[in-house]
Amino acid sequence: SIYTDRYNTGYNKGKTDGSINSMKEYTGNVISATASSIYDTGYEAINCFNSNTGSIWSSAVGATNPAIDFVLSQEISLRSLILRGRLDAPTEMITLARFYYWNGSSWIYIDTKRFNQSIDEQQVYLFAVTTENKNGQYVYYLNDFPKSNTFRIQIVGSPTRAFCLSTIKVFGK
Repeated sequence: SIYTDRYNTGYNKGKTDGSINSMKEYTGNVISATASSIYDTGYEAINCFNSNTGSIWSSAVGATNPAIDFVLSQEISLRSLILRGRLDAPTEMITLARFYYWNGSSWIYIDTKRFNQSIDEQQVYLFAVTTENKNGQYVYYLNDFPKSNTFRIQIVGSPTRAFCLSTIKVFGK
C-alpha cells in the first residue's frame, strides 16, 4: 500500500467511509519536484519531500508568486497537505497559497488557503470540505478530485526576503 497512518494529523483514523478520517499519507515515490524560483543550488524543491527538516526549498529573494510542482509515482485524489515552514532564519512566512492539479492538458484550480504560520509550525490544509449533520453531529467529508499524480503549490506574494518550506506531506486516496 502507498498509504500509511504513521503521522497523526488529527484527521487520520483509518476509516474508509469517505470522511476526512479516511485519509492516508502518500508514502510512494516523489518522481520530481521543481520550483519556478530557487535561492541557489542546494535549495531545490525536492528537499521538501526528503523527511529532513534541515534541508529546505527556498525561493529567490523577492520572487513573485513562486510555485512548486511535484510528480508522484502513482495517481491519487488529493485530500490534504501538511506544510512546514523553515526552521530558522529571517525568511518570509507564507501567508497565502493556491493549490492545483494537472489533468493532462492544463492546471485545474483546487483551492486557496490562508496560512497562519510561524517558524517551524506544521499546518494541515484540507480541500473541498463539505459537512453533513448526522443525528446532531457534524460529519466532515472531502469531495473527491479526479486522480492525478502532478500537483502545484503556488505561493502568493512578493517577499522582501525569500519564501521557504522544509516539509510537504501529501494525503489522499
